[in-house]
Amino acid sequence: MTPAEQEFSSGGFRGSCDLTVAIVTRNRAGLLDRALASLGGADKPPGLSYEILVVLNACTDRSEVVVRRHARQLPVRFLDEPCPGISHARNAAIGACSGRVIAWIDDDVVVGRSWFEAYARALAAHPGAAFFGGPIEPLFEGEIPPWFHQTWRLFSDVFAVRHVPCDAPVHFRYLPYGANYAVRSDWQRRFAYDPGLGRRPGFLLIGGEETALLNSILAAGGRGQWIADARVQHVISGERRTRRHLVRHYAGNGYRVGCAVRAAGGSQTFPVVLGVIRMTAFAGAVVVGTLAARPAFWVRALRRAAFEAGCVMGRMNNDRVPEVSPRAASAADVSSTPEKGGRP
Repeated sequence: MTPAEQEFSSGGFRGSCDLTVAIVTRNRAGLLDRALASLGGADKPPGLSYEILVVLNACTDRSEVVVRRHARQLPVRFLDEPCPGISHARNAAIGACSGRVIAWIDDDVVVGRSWFEAYARALAAHPGAAFFGGPIEPLFEGEIPPWFHQTWRLFSDVFAVRHVPCDAPVHFRYLPYGANYAVRSDWQRRFAYDPGLGRRPGFLLIGGEETALLNSILAAGGRGQWIADARVQHVISGERRTRRHLVRHYAGNGYRVGCAVRAAGGSQTFPVVLGVIRMTAFAGAVVVGTLAARPAFWVRALRRAAFEAGCVMGRMNNDRVPEVSPRAASAADVSSTPEKGGRP
């Protein structure tokens, strides 16, 4: 059996390694190919043992072929998680990782040449840190619409941009995002990712699974550390530089808030009516701002209109929170329930 074939054996890697780089992907073979190529081209410090684990989350494209091709040069293997949803896939990865630290990146990032070296230095310099985070910079592809360029600062958070000017402790008000962070395995296995949060099939872009987990670690006494040199670039393609994408994101944020408020109990009729009124008012402001050619005005209004619409949908939602998939349930100690948190 060749080394590449061993990485695909059911037993996975023998023993443990210093670092597992975990990537969740769903039908984005082209982006995954670029991410793996960037990992292959990054400098590795002497003595660092690592593996790359790709979780194929209900993939139906050529993602498996991409992983197998890169396995000829990289210590990479894949894991199938048929239950759609990034939280299910993250939980499945936890039990399959061999690393003493799990570094999470998205399938649409390009890691910097010094990414491995920066994490290796930080892990040695901060042995008491439970988790780490690095900068996330935008990488635009194609022509940028004028309105997008003019108003970028108003919604850069939609694309998980994180500025880290220097190494510093992580504060709960400014947490790492899922495109570039790492958690020590002993802490990671204490908490499961909430399957009610995170990207899943559907119109709404619901996130927050990583920030909820990191907030849980902070609440349990763990601490985080920023690594200024562990940079990644986040690919922002043309189809994401649209009004529709902003609406999906901010409506997803509102949906999370609406669901949380509904779960807290109380009457929903008046808040729903009030939310519809606010949504309609802000939607009208979007039209006015568009006709007046004032991008900053209509972008702010669009954010509020989409958020209010999501809140209304969340308050009216009667679905129960999805259950953890069988593989995800066995991957982490779900008896230690994370406290909910994260950005609104």
